[in-house]
Amino acid sequence: MPVINVEAFGYVKIQQPDFKYQSKDKEYSVECVVSKETAKAWNKKYPKQKAKEIDREDFAKIYKIDPPYEGDEIYVIKLKKSAQYKDGTPLPEALKPRVFEKTEQGNVDITATKLVANGSSGVAQFDEVSNDFGTFARLKAIRVDNLIEYRKGGVSFDELGEVVGGLQSLADIPEREMSEAQKVQRSEEDSEAKAKPRKEDSPKVETPDDSEFDENLPF
Repeated sequence: MPVINVEAFGYVKIQQPDFKYQSKDKEYSVECVVSKETAKAWNKKYPKQKAKEIDREDFAKIYKIDPPYEGDEIYVIKLKKSAQYKDGTPLPEALKPRVFEKTEQGNVDITATKLVANGSSGVAQFDEVSNDFGTFARLKAIRVDNLIEYRKGGVSFDELGEVVGGLQSLADIPEREMSEAQKVQRSEEDSEAKAKPRKEDSPKVETPDDSEFDENLPF
């Protein structure tokens, strides 16, 4: 399967898919900053999926990192893959894109354990899909050679000292220990949960270009 060298990854959305542009459907995606030479070769092979040319100053504003190389224009290829079939059925685990970290022991699957921050670098793997409209690249996996791990922000209580045993959620508190306000809040949350419509299970429909995930990555 084809691969490209990535000077810097941007907005890696592989652990959790995001909504497609102006759609309720979701997709996995990653933005790959590549060299000018790689971008030119890519544009020739995939003319309907061309690399974006981003002004150097705009790049820093968009990705919150410095460009990985010199030049007035920075080239970015976006790779993506739909998170569901046409009937809305989510992709099975075997077909979801993966994130690997390169280590001395080999490639380690970190898809569910680490978040890749902008500025990390490595290699991206993709499938080629051809139809009446042309040939397109579809995200398969990325290997991160230089990982900058993204840490999610959240509420901090550091000034109060160490929190032992973790934070409690409302569901963890026995009703007898709740205040009247907490009881009302739990009742409202339970009512909202019951009111949500349940989505009927739909049959899985395989598409011709879906194949099982290849664990023997060629990089």
